Amino acid sequence: MRSAVFIPPCTMKSHTPCNWEAIFAREPHDALLEIAYRLSEGENLQRQLADEYRNTTPRQREEIDRHVARLHDHIGHQHDKYPSARQAALATRLRNFFDALMLRYIRPYDNRHAPYLLDASTPLTEQDLRIANRWQLVADQCYGTAPLYDPTGREYIYPGDESMLHNINLANSGTPERQFKLNIFPYPFAGNPLTAKIIILSENPGYVDHCNNTFARILQLIPQLAEGVVAHHRSTLRLDGESILPPPTLSYPNLTGSTCRDAGNILGEWYRHTRFTHFVEEEGIDRETIYSNVAIVQYVAYQSTIYGDIPHPLPSQHLTRQLIDYLSQSDSAQLFVIMRGRKLWEKFLGRQIYDRLQPRCIINDGRAQYFSEKCLGHKNYLRLLDTLKQL
Repeated sequence: MRSAVFIPPCTMKSHTPCNWEAIFAREPHDALLEIAYRLSEGENLQRQLADEYRNTTPRQREEIDRHVARLHDHIGHQHDKYPSARQAALATRLRNFFDALMLRYIRPYDNRHAPYLLDASTPLTEQDLRIANRWQLVADQCYGTAPLYDPTGREYIYPGDESMLHNINLANSGTPERQFKLNIFPYPFAGNPLTAKIIILSENPGYVDHCNNTFARILQLIPQLAEGVVAHHRSTLRLDGESILPPPTLSYPNLTGSTCRDAGNILGEWYRHTRFTHFVEEEGIDRETIYSNVAIVQYVAYQSTIYGDIPHPLPSQHLTRQLIDYLSQSDSAQLFVIMRGRKLWEKFLGRQIYDRLQPRCIINDGRAQYFSEKCLGHKNYLRLLDTLKQL
């Protein structure tokens, strides 16, 4: 079921506190659409409702419990698969409820479609993901050379993420290495997770000042290469990327043979190049085959020197969960690799999605992100190697 228009975004003041009594009085479908819209705007509804819950009478709390369960049931999500779901603390129940809702909510990136909910019997499709991919709005800003490092302070942020990111950066003003760099294009994914055969799940893209600041500014002086890197990233944000790195083309004689790929590798401190060198040099696997069949999906899309936790999900992360949920149910034989933050991904994805991934998931419990036998273990290493050989 793909239907239902509710209050148009232009007429809803999304950052006014929820009138929960009025929301609970609405038809479930309409109530869910309003809640989902507010979550997509970055509102911390869990805190709002928890505060109201704490300041009410026991009888009113029972009413809130009943309404939350009723709306959760209406989604059709199998939240009762685990017996403890109903007995969990309010914070956990609200997190489960909102996570289930946002898996079924599609808020289009443009005005050609109205927001809609998928019912329980309607699977999420690639078309749904593309419609909901509001990174397209960020891609629309990524032209010229400025997104490599925007000296004007312009920010490249997924709609709805702004308030929380600014609050996080303000809270980390004393530890700038934990602040997210918002004047550089974000990396929600590298490569194309819709077509890749190996999906690497990581925490967030790192920031290295001599690469992402110094070299980025130098690269802006060479528009032939800089614009090629930005064009590659723009297609990646649209889920139309063809490779994990810019293409090895656009070489210019006056640049001593340098290409967009060279520039992309330097910006990434040669991370993606070096991680697969062993497979290329020792196992004879074609590098282009690897790059076109591997994708990285980040827990948080924004760069920082040191990863820092976030208090509640960003709107951009709802799309990430939808993407992983879709891939976990796909007939395609993707192999997932969690290189960092196993517990983080387990909590974020929820038990059902995480359990669904396990039969085809390799987990690296260490911090080092090398595709080596030492990091992955002998069995997992051979499993990854076998997948690469079949590409």
